[in-house]
Amino acid sequence: MVKLDEIDISIIRQLWDGRAAYSDVSNELSISTKTIGKRVKEMTDSHAAEITCLVDPFKLHDHGAAFVGFKTVPENRKEALAKVDKLKGVILAAIVTGRFDIMAIVIFNDSFTYENFIANEVVKVPGIRDVEAFIAFGGRDFQLRYLLD
Repeated sequence: MVKLDEIDISIIRQLWDGRAAYSDVSNELSISTKTIGKRVKEMTDSHAAEITCLVDPFKLHDHGAAFVGFKTVPENRKEALAKVDKLKGVILAAIVTGRFDIMAIVIFNDSFTYENFIANEVVKVPGIRDVEAFIAFGGRDFQLRYLLD
């Protein structure tokens, strides 16, 4: 596990859009460009941070997203998480507290719908007892990795 200090967190905030030049970050934080590059490399090499392109599904034609809750057989929870995380359209999946065992964020489009996700993907996961979707209709800075074909 990587421990981020205040400088690392400041660098991450400056690189939020993924396009900021290290020289701009250096000027903003009054830290050398070499130090910025070294810190970013350490964070990305350790997988503590990733610089990536994100999309807002609400600004893309025929796209959408949902928060999907899964109830599992208790002894299958970790195995189910590993399988849910690999399903088509799943951006993120985690074991959670509350009425669901696993929550996932899923992206859809006109050729891969929520119905496709349930009929063709969720059935691949043993130990799922129930599924409930919370379809997202918009959000402020709702940005996701794009994983669909």
